[in-house]
Amino acid sequence: MGVMLDLGPPGSYDSAGAMNPFVLNDEGTYRMWYRGFDGSHNRIMDATSPDGVSWTRRGLVFDVDSPPYYFDSVAGQSVLKEGGLYKMWFGGGYWTGPFGMVGKIYLAESPDAVTWIVQGVALDEGPSGAWDGVLVGYPMVARDGSGRYLMYYGGWDGYTIRVGVATSMDGVRFDRVGTSPALLAGVPGSWDGDHVNEPFVLPGSPWEMRFMGFDGTTQRIGRALSSDGLTWTKSPDNPEFTEGERGSWDDAGVWGESLLLDGSDLRLYYSGSDGSANRIGLAKLAEPTTPGNVDCDPDTLNLRSRGRWITCYLEPESSRSASEIAAVSVRLDSWLEPVLDSQHGFAFDPSGYLVDHDGDGITERLLKFDRWKLSGSLTPGNHVFLIEGRYTDGTEFAVVSETIRVIS
Repeated sequence: MGVMLDLGPPGSYDSAGAMNPFVLNDEGTYRMWYRGFDGSHNRIMDATSPDGVSWTRRGLVFDVDSPPYYFDSVAGQSVLKEGGLYKMWFGGGYWTGPFGMVGKIYLAESPDAVTWIVQGVALDEGPSGAWDGVLVGYPMVARDGSGRYLMYYGGWDGYTIRVGVATSMDGVRFDRVGTSPALLAGVPGSWDGDHVNEPFVLPGSPWEMRFMGFDGTTQRIGRALSSDGLTWTKSPDNPEFTEGERGSWDDAGVWGESLLLDGSDLRLYYSGSDGSANRIGLAKLAEPTTPGNVDCDPDTLNLRSRGRWITCYLEPESSRSASEIAAVSVRLDSWLEPVLDSQHGFAFDPSGYLVDHDGDGITERLLKFDRWKLSGSLTPGNHVFLIEGRYTDGTEFAVVSETIRVIS
């Protein structure tokens, strides 16, 4: 879709570059935190949008050379909104040490996404000589089904950057998982043979990671998968997203990705360079859909509710009947399977689960999904469910629901 956030005006904190976005749909208001570069220092800045496309700068979030930490550089932020509290993890660094820079990951909190208070260090550099013993930065924080926080971050030993994982039960202090990186650089000469960094993770089944790979010349974006969020395997089709065509604004490299599942669209916000200037762009991967309708209840999904089920009534395309839907193949948002366990009364293909829910004379297939499993991957705002599956003859289908309002 092109450039979403261009360079700031001359003399501004992002006059020489706008990069490394993190985007959150905050109950209908899109918020972007990003790295602004003025030619000498990195700072964290923010912008807002009514649609995720047209952005208005709001200004500075964290400055350099200011109390109490007097950072030389701040960059690489990840934000979660929990209840009415915003939590941001970011990298803070100093131009010092034998390799020219050291850095830790910090936690800041805000009640309004405007005023932020740094709470302290969330993850220190590793011990001397470790793969992340010089600097840790560019964190991305997610939560699993148990509520545990998982932090994915770039670690530097002064020579190569790799991706590691740390966990926490409170999100305040994190402990490393093992002593080795979770994602290594590729073999010399490969697209990510120099280093890997800037992870962005979507929990699910499987978990998905996008990361930046660098071959020494050009930055590109790759994909990795995991069954548990801890052990990762790179996709054999990498890189997934590459530089633009010659002469375009991002023809020299792409990196610093932020994914946002917005309705049925997976949006990729990313940094792009033409060799002289760095800007923020947007690409959209729209899931292909087929004819048909699906109505999912409840229409308003409260993440704090103790309600157990999401019920969807799937009406296939006109040339098909609901009895042809292979319920065991169906997935909600590409990963959550329906509950087909007879102990809950949702056994596979009982005639009672072919219904005319909306009274239009067309039969739908009733499907139940465990909302407790889904709630960890949803954020407040508007959401459109994608229902995918196969008919009994093997033909695939993908249908999107009406807009569901998610609140917390």
